[in-house]
Amino acid sequence: MGTDEKGRKSKKKDERKSEMSKGMGRAFNTPLGVYFKAESSLARFELSQTTPSEQHALLANQTARALLTNDVSTSTCPTLCLYRLLAYEAPSINGGTQSILYVREGIGEFVPMGYQLIDSTPIYCSKLPSFCGANVPFYRYYRLNTTAIHHAYSFNISLTIPPFFVPEGIPLCYMWGSVPRISRQPAAPLSLVSDAQLVDLTLYVNNKEGSFFDTYLTTKTASEVAGKGYRKVRVFGQVLTQPDPECHSLRILRQAIDDQPTGVFKRYDSKLIANHTSEQLNLPYEKYAYDGEQFYCAATHGACGATVPLYKFFNYLKIDSEYSTTFQIPYGAVAYPKYNQPLCYIWSPTYEYVEEGSGDLLDSSSDPLDGSGELLEENSGQGSGIDLITNV
Repeated sequence: MGTDEKGRKSKKKDERKSEMSKGMGRAFNTPLGVYFKAESSLARFELSQTTPSEQHALLANQTARALLTNDVSTSTCPTLCLYRLLAYEAPSINGGTQSILYVREGIGEFVPMGYQLIDSTPIYCSKLPSFCGANVPFYRYYRLNTTAIHHAYSFNISLTIPPFFVPEGIPLCYMWGSVPRISRQPAAPLSLVSDAQLVDLTLYVNNKEGSFFDTYLTTKTASEVAGKGYRKVRVFGQVLTQPDPECHSLRILRQAIDDQPTGVFKRYDSKLIANHTSEQLNLPYEKYAYDGEQFYCAATHGACGATVPLYKFFNYLKIDSEYSTTFQIPYGAVAYPKYNQPLCYIWSPTYEYVEEGSGDLLDSSSDPLDGSGELLEENSGQGSGIDLITNV
């Protein structure tokens, strides 16, 4: 390659970095706060860059920064490292408080019936702590009353929010503590599993009633369960069917079936049992037996790229094992085997890990990065890490 060509490419690369830095500064320019407005006995909590009204107050005088842009490609944080937060407004009941529910797009979080999506400024945050330098956890709280569920939020889980709001325990995502800058430090090595190793973990329900109704969470495909009278509800996430030697924080989930077609305790139920819990295969009057299916999930949030918590409940009204990716106990159910603790963490339905060179986490809108955080020309055959964003 001639000297002039090299000079043009170097200049082009510098211009791209300059534009990305400008975009990053604009995206993080204004801090976000959790503002609340007292209405009757509860309050409405929402994220905002400015005070929404004279009746609103900033919670605990705390703020953080997030990506606030439709074009996240202007940041140096790969989009696969980010969640987009969607805001839903609860229906008003008897003129009462309309709670705001923030959920992470793309992982199938439960949104109650009647909630309406709010057309607001897109908010992006990091899926994992330290990814792109994000270090401020964003927590969701909930409170159940006789008519509805209400939500609150904070950047500090030790913060008590009256009356009786309960923190979910696991951050929705992570934001930034101050204006970030592009780091020129090498990215830390990451133990991430390849998406080629993952399979969908899908929720099905059957067409039976009473104690024969079954919620079935499995790696089997729709065609494999269709003959048994099941219909697909949604994909919960992804799991490993074989252990990954590079991922040292795995748990085993095994499928068990209780099939009692007759008798006083007749029932049909499938349930997942984790190898790390003290849960017994059978309690009195149960006849569960392992059916041979097993798969792997992560023991801790963020391990090997798994970010979606998997909660398990048992519904005594339906005699049915149920599951969720948020800690919201279904009517008639109890958390099982432990309160507010997930069985494990699974990979998002949209998780991708493309091994390029020595292992960049990329998507089609991300530029390849070299180990020093420098942008590379496409198809250069280099790459050894994820660019970091640090706080100044």
